[in-house]
Amino acid sequence: MVRVFLLKLKESVISVLPIVVIVSLMSLLLGFGLDFIAKFLFASLFVMFGLALFTLGADMSMIEIGSKIGGYLAKKNSIILTMICALILGIIITIAEPDLTVLSSQVGESINALTLIVVIALGVGVYMVISTIRTRIKIPLNIILLLSYVIVFVLAFFVSEKFAPLALDSGSVTTGPISVPFIVAFGIGLATVSSVKGKSNDDSFGTVGLVSVGPIIAVMLLGLLVNTDALSYEFAIEEGSGLYAFFTILLEKLPEVALIILPILVFFLIFQFSALKLPLKTILRIFLGILYVFIGITLFLCAVQFGFLPTGQKLGLTLASLDPNWGLVPFFALIGFVIVLAEPAVHVLTKQIESVTSGVISKRKMLLTLCVGECVALVMVGLRVLTGINCLYILIPLFAVCFILTFIAPKMFTGIAFDSGGVVTGAMATTFVLPMIIGIVHEIWGDTSILMDAFGSLAIVAAAPIVSVLIIGCIYRFKNKTISYRVKTKKPIIIEFE
Repeated sequence: MVRVFLLKLKESVISVLPIVVIVSLMSLLLGFGLDFIAKFLFASLFVMFGLALFTLGADMSMIEIGSKIGGYLAKKNSIILTMICALILGIIITIAEPDLTVLSSQVGESINALTLIVVIALGVGVYMVISTIRTRIKIPLNIILLLSYVIVFVLAFFVSEKFAPLALDSGSVTTGPISVPFIVAFGIGLATVSSVKGKSNDDSFGTVGLVSVGPIIAVMLLGLLVNTDALSYEFAIEEGSGLYAFFTILLEKLPEVALIILPILVFFLIFQFSALKLPLKTILRIFLGILYVFIGITLFLCAVQFGFLPTGQKLGLTLASLDPNWGLVPFFALIGFVIVLAEPAVHVLTKQIESVTSGVISKRKMLLTLCVGECVALVMVGLRVLTGINCLYILIPLFAVCFILTFIAPKMFTGIAFDSGGVVTGAMATTFVLPMIIGIVHEIWGDTSILMDAFGSLAIVAAAPIVSVLIIGCIYRFKNKTISYRVKTKKPIIIEFE
């Protein structure tokens, strides 16, 4: 166990170190002061340690639980039971997602934060049900996604221009470090039946990408029902320095994360005693994994709030005040290339892709593809905040390209691509990238423009990697004829490219 943890720690150090080096050097060049940089470096150590513990725990618990429950439901072959469980799971894991709390705190007084969370959770639950139905009756993923995003963009033209970007970002924050391991494993578990029968199975991935659409539609509909004209955002610098502030945040996060994990644990125990009947050794391993997840995600979230959030804000404010401020674009490109490596959910997904495809689509290839996509995404975000253009003018062409590529790339890549778009907007995006963008918009355009010009950026960050993964899929299609992958079987399954 110690050897595995040290390997995870090495991976997390390699993942987080690039962003630490770049931000530290930029902080020195901008004259932030050694105490501020020391605070950031202190937080970075806990980010690395927390990420290592989280990924180890996710392998032992969240992925195990999700795959066992998904596999059981697939074997029961009861569509009603599967739909009920999918709805409950979707609601539970969404309410449990810490990134959602960050977004819900930004809505002002016109919409209650709890109302927003409930609406988003229902959106995820409904689309979890749709995902299970799709897997059962074999509806092409790209068709459902195409129809869903047509609904999204039609609704976007009817809601307030202040509210549409917030709604678009709501889909991004629902697929973070808690939900992704569970959803990915649950989707693979449901897909095992047709795989075991030896059939080509393109349904192992796509659940994360599909459930990301539900919250957007749900929040858009909420925007049509309530008055959103009074929405406002008041920019405030995050204060607090020294170890006292760190431990204050840590004490706040401990009960929050405990409440986040508890519903998932209760749901698993109900399944364990009523259906799964797993051996004691497996149960103890899952419980140990949950403990690792609890400690790891607590340290990670505490560290990013303590060090990364104020650093992102200060970087944004300082860079925007430089003359000329077009230097933001290359800086965004550099940040975009490395920030994805520090997202916990990215490592969970890329490892699952490597495992399911028997290494044909390696973790390294996926990480590089996502880094390039994120780089392009943040360049577009940088140009957007400098020019003040509507995020829809970027998102609509991006998704048009996405859906054209889904008819060219192998079917399995559609699921992988949209899942990838969901995982790149996790804790690092919401607590570092978004605060940096908000700081830039505050400095250039003022607080009144933050909702329109800063929000919506996470949706762009999620969309660009989808294109990059689909492009890789097209390359695979033209260079190869088959990919072998295994899903809970002893022999590899061969996927023929149509």
